[in-house]
Amino acid sequence: MFDEQTQPFGDQQFRKFLEFTIGERYRAFLELNRRAAKGGVVFVGDSITEGFNIPELLRSDKPMYNRGIGGDTTEGVLAKLQGAVLELAPSKVFLLIGTNDLEQGKKPEEIVRNIQEICSRIKAALPDTELYVESVYPVNPHDHANRGPFPAVGSRRNEDIRRINESLKDLSSSGSFTYIELYSKLMDEEMNLHVDYTYDGLHLSIRGYEVVSAELQPYL
Repeated sequence: MFDEQTQPFGDQQFRKFLEFTIGERYRAFLELNRRAAKGGVVFVGDSITEGFNIPELLRSDKPMYNRGIGGDTTEGVLAKLQGAVLELAPSKVFLLIGTNDLEQGKKPEEIVRNIQEICSRIKAALPDTELYVESVYPVNPHDHANRGPFPAVGSRRNEDIRRINESLKDLSSSGSFTYIELYSKLMDEEMNLHVDYTYDGLHLSIRGYEVVSAELQPYL
């Protein structure tokens, strides 16, 4: 659930810590894949996916696998796609990624290209898999939305997030994936992440995940 704005120590130490935890979680996926059933439902993304209590909040007659990794980016998903998704040969994939790219200074256009590449690789390897791309969730940069000890939103801007989402919606018209618009379901009157749905302005509270679950359930 960490990002570069929430580190309790120096930048270099934090980057090493983040690389270590990302690598360890991915290695855990590889071990777990040996026990997993094919044809399930995979959720892939960053800490917002990792923090999603899927078995408690969603229902499916297929096994559901959470393959979210805190701190991950679009490039990270691309690098780990084989073990995080393809090895499981899922019937459905839900992808939520991109917010950490913004914190790293990547432009919306670059992020969208990477998401498109993720989708292309999944469809090339698993043409019968149903692919769902969630809109990137809004953030709330105001102090009243952050009950944590550190600022979490960082340099993320909702203007950039909306640009990413508009492009993803346009790309979905090709039919390669289904776009699920969640930004408006989570925002307040100022188009920020609603304070009731977050504890730090970036990550979701259980109430936020309940909103997401209600929107995702029909696709399961």
